[in-house]
Amino acid sequence: LIEVDHLPDLTPRTIDMVASFDPTGGNNDFNQFAGAGTDPGWVTLLNREGPGCIRRLWMTGSDPGHPIRIYIDGEKRPRIDTTLDELFGSSDPWLHPLAQYANLCYVSYVPISYQKSIRIEIKGPNTHPFWGPRRLFHQISVETFPKDAVVESYPRTFSQEQLDIAASIRKAWTDAIESRTVTFTERATNTLIAAGGKATCWQSDGPGQLSGFSIRVVPEESADWSMIDQEYLLQDAVLRVYYDGSSYPSIETPLGDFFANAWRKRTYGGLWFTSGDQGYRSHLPMTYASGIRFEIENGSDRPITVTLEAEPSPRTGQDQGYLHAEFRRSESGPHLITSCTGAGKYLGCFLGITGLDDSWWILEGDESMWIDGASQPAWRGTGLEDYFNGGWYYRGAYFGALYASFDRAPFRIAQYRHHQPDPVYFTSAFHMQFERMLSEQNRQPVRGVFRSVAYTYLKQPSRVAEVPSPRDNRRAIESPNHRKTFMLQLIELERMNDEGAAIRAIEEYLERYPDAEENGVYRLRMLEYRRHLQQPYPPDAYEPFIRGEFGEAARQQATLLDWFYAQTNRAIVGMNVNGEGRLFLNGRGILQGDHPYNLFVAGVELSPGPQTLAAQVEFRRSEPWFQAGVRTHGGVVGTGPETLSTRTPSQDWRTGPTDPAIWLATGRDVLRGVPDAPYLGGIPNAMILIQSKSYGVRMLDWGYHRGAAYFRNDFTMPVQGLPTHSECMTGLRD
Repeated sequence: LIEVDHLPDLTPRTIDMVASFDPTGGNNDFNQFAGAGTDPGWVTLLNREGPGCIRRLWMTGSDPGHPIRIYIDGEKRPRIDTTLDELFGSSDPWLHPLAQYANLCYVSYVPISYQKSIRIEIKGPNTHPFWGPRRLFHQISVETFPKDAVVESYPRTFSQEQLDIAASIRKAWTDAIESRTVTFTERATNTLIAAGGKATCWQSDGPGQLSGFSIRVVPEESADWSMIDQEYLLQDAVLRVYYDGSSYPSIETPLGDFFANAWRKRTYGGLWFTSGDQGYRSHLPMTYASGIRFEIENGSDRPITVTLEAEPSPRTGQDQGYLHAEFRRSESGPHLITSCTGAGKYLGCFLGITGLDDSWWILEGDESMWIDGASQPAWRGTGLEDYFNGGWYYRGAYFGALYASFDRAPFRIAQYRHHQPDPVYFTSAFHMQFERMLSEQNRQPVRGVFRSVAYTYLKQPSRVAEVPSPRDNRRAIESPNHRKTFMLQLIELERMNDEGAAIRAIEEYLERYPDAEENGVYRLRMLEYRRHLQQPYPPDAYEPFIRGEFGEAARQQATLLDWFYAQTNRAIVGMNVNGEGRLFLNGRGILQGDHPYNLFVAGVELSPGPQTLAAQVEFRRSEPWFQAGVRTHGGVVGTGPETLSTRTPSQDWRTGPTDPAIWLATGRDVLRGVPDAPYLGGIPNAMILIQSKSYGVRMLDWGYHRGAAYFRNDFTMPVQGLPTHSECMTGLRD
């Protein structure tokens, strides 16, 4: 779960996946169970003989409080007897980030070992009184040990030593997620590569291994490059790695895609890769028998400088594989992730998708894996986002140590999953692909561009697919909704804690659309990012906006921001609502409106002490929601899992006590976006943090009951930092 040193080891293991895939080949990949449960009304997800271990447990589609039981070694009394909510994230060692409800699904990497047998049961899916039967999807990765293996079964009670080990794993995962720093020492090499040229940037002769490598590729003269061209460099620069004097590369990908940067530079951290402002770092071990060589091709129109650092050490072990990375791009048919021959193991992939239909249906394709030339897949999934530990088309940006989804905006998403605990082994061949479904609108194949990198360790250096040439065939395609969804992209980048990327995105936007009427507001928002990042800015930077030189919308918002910064007791309140909303602060009405694309804002003055944010929203159309946030000089508060809602408030609902029998917490049911399909846009505004650090919520069964919904968020001034829900929503500590 932590160490990557063992990844090249090709000692065979037996790992497979049990899932709720539709056995007819259709799209009903839910409520497909292994059989009835022990008691009436229960169903079995998994029933296996031992010895073995559950490596990954994923599911979605249940109501809160849904029961689960896990029986170990034939016992009559379940070893685990609780609810999904309690199990995933509420009891040690099942705590974040090892186990949690995140991105609209449950996922756990807590190992569940068993000597004789294991049986996992849940209560059968509920039938909702309004919406009908629930659809429960599940995937379980199972490792089977040799029959003579002796296994310590999952205990009823954990020792302090075991809990300490689990805590150390959680800390290592959290530290990896938060690490975004890439540094270089005097050992790094610098190579200048002319436009259209290629060069060896680093090599080592003789047997050895690398614990990884760090790389930075930058324009030689950055002033000559537009922001658009700098972002294209992620695809124009091609990384190739050759082993043992081979004439063909075993790693060949666009540089950005190797590090999960398909479209634009993003910063993130994980166990395998770090993407930082100063470059990239791969932590994957690379073994070789007689040499290794790194080559970079410069597909751009100007010279670039490549900085690369790697430190070889003596090779350890014999049955070790060579790291391979293969890039694939497709616009039609099933998307091939990789197809390779020989012995080895598949360890995961990065996948970037740009949908060309106004629908998330492009995520409906299942993954399939064929092992050793079998006629039927050994691994069949239940949905594209399910494979990447998401559900229901993802809520938004989420980062784990071994998986992530980010850059979500209609209809584009980047995601990766690394099979460190559950690799897929093969002895002669491996083939993996994602299905491309028929559109829900016209039953034609969904339109979109897939681009991926597969990571494998193979017994011998092997040839991988060539990167498409010329460069236009590998450059990222721009989403047809790019301009329409640009505000949503900026909100997503804020949730990724990547305001530097938001600045670059606005600079690129201004290049692409130099005459757009919204540019004044985006320039003001860029100034707000620089101020928040404590970057230098002129003391009179806001004056041109206040004078109206960048348009009326920018003038109004700059005037409000100038007022806000003048005194520390001032705050900006924002509301985004799909319905007729009225927002109250401490009982006083401050905002009113109905617009799914607009952020309504007001300035307020707050005294120290308790504060009450309350709202009344009338149902007006499908997919209603309410979102509100308060930005103070010390931090931000906003709607999210702790937001309360009711249909039947008391007379003093705006400020009075909230009876838990009447007011229910939103909990896990925070919405995608917002907004999200079918609402694809966002009116530009310069009010950073308010929409990204709050989330859209709705009342339970609002779409059925309609009418008015009432919401409450209480907080205390002064506010310090960001909402406590930020980490459970994104996996990131703010």
